[in-house]
Amino acid sequence: MATFIREKDPERFFNILPDDWRVEIEPVWGDHESYATIYSLYDDGQVVAGGIVFRKYAPDIMSNESKSQKWMGRGYLYVGFLWVSPNRRNQNLGSIWLQCLKEKMPERPFWLAIEEPTLEHFYSKNGFVLEETITGANYIEWIMSYTPQAH
Repeated sequence: MATFIREKDPERFFNILPDDWRVEIEPVWGDHESYATIYSLYDDGQVVAGGIVFRKYAPDIMSNESKSQKWMGRGYLYVGFLWVSPNRRNQNLGSIWLQCLKEKMPERPFWLAIEEPTLEHFYSKNGFVLEETITGANYIEWIMSYTPQAH
């Protein structure tokens, strides 16, 4: 059974990321760590999945900063860099990570941006809805959000 924890050693999470993601986040982590939290799923002492929750602008948003300000201004936290180790895929770990995050912050809404259309199904089955599609000069991003149900 995997354990969901707030990561104290960012390098442990960064080590499971693909090289292109590491190049994007690792050099600028010091600029973001005061308003971002890494959560990792551990199994048998190893990070098997993880992601970063940002309270301000995140470096992996291809569209502009105004999108970030819009969502953050409405109280949404940004979920970025969600990754499952390739040797642990198809074990529901991404869904488990999202469920643990929602349980940790049951009143908080979240938003994210994806660049691969195949991920829309994954996030939809985890309660996220497609909000908009943004097309840039050489990219397409899909903005999705999750809003907890009122009790």
